[in-house]
Amino acid sequence: ARDDEQFPERFMSGVREGLDEAMARGPVGGFPLTGVGVTVVGGAWDMIVSEPAHFRMAARRALEAALAQAGTRLVEPWCQVVVRAPASCVGAIMTDLASQRSLIQGMEVDDREARITASCPVRTTRGLDARLDSLTGGRGWFTTHPSHHEPVPERLVARALARSPYRREAQSTDNRAPTPTPTGQAQAPSKSISPDAMVRVPSLT
Repeated sequence: ARDDEQFPERFMSGVREGLDEAMARGPVGGFPLTGVGVTVVGGAWDMIVSEPAHFRMAARRALEAALAQAGTRLVEPWCQVVVRAPASCVGAIMTDLASQRSLIQGMEVDDREARITASCPVRTTRGLDARLDSLTGGRGWFTTHPSHHEPVPERLVARALARSPYRREAQSTDNRAPTPTPTGQAQAPSKSISPDAMVRVPSLT
């Protein structure tokens, strides 16, 4: 391949598959990746011998190497929560939300009802309906909307990794992975990977 020759489109399917594989099984506990951008800047190939499968493995290993250099961190999904309850229950509800790592963003209170807005980990909304029933005598309710991801607190990282449903699958697949042939080489430079590349955690329990 000449230096000025355009990367063949017929090999791009293999590159995409390799990148998808690496993104689906990240380096931290095998959790899927989010917040990663990749730019293919070139490669080497033989139009007769090279196949998309060669570039699948090359792209996967290039991304894994770039991530190892850039670094990753474990994150978890957060959501926006709006709680409505009797004004007399505000104190108890605020205490409950704070105990679940929630960040109170606003509160409106009138003579009868309180409206509390907070941002919290998705995992903390599990059981919130039961807790509200207990705190408000069945007169409170809430709504949630997906928001963003936040880094997992250090004290919870070890537990998240130990419980990762992806770890065993990742190790098993890596042990079966064949050695890539030298006829397909895809390059994904580390500068194309954000240093804040994150590993997605569906939710911690």
